[in-house]
Amino acid sequence: MKKFTEEHGVVKVDAVNCVDCILGGKGKFLTADPQYDLMFLSPGMTDFFAHAKDLMRREGVDEDSLKRLFNGLKGIVVLDTLGNADKLKAKIEKLDTGIRILETRRVGCENLKNVINEAIKRNKQKRLSKRN
Repeated sequence: MKKFTEEHGVVKVDAVNCVDCILGGKGKFLTADPQYDLMFLSPGMTDFFAHAKDLMRREGVDEDSLKRLFNGLKGIVVLDTLGNADKLKAKIEKLDTGIRILETRRVGCENLKNVINEAIKRNKQKRLSKRN
């Protein structure tokens, strides 16, 4: 990533992954799931998962095989970014992953906005320092 950003004159958000962005970046994901045994689902991730599950079914992957994908997980953490936790939890339960919802975190979109704004600020500083 470092080489790519240098070659193309861009900056990377300071986050491990998309969940980290939603949590505020800077590795907060690593603190939130130090054992890597949680599945974090936001509205977009839930919709993507539903789509991926449908594709796998069409390719012949059966329900038992799909559920085995999640054997090592302790549970699901719902990331409520839009203030519709009940609707999101109902969608997740309909996915029938075989793992239970452990908690719901009302995170909103402010953390994501801050991570993006911080990257924009660093990008502007980078451009200004190149001019000088």
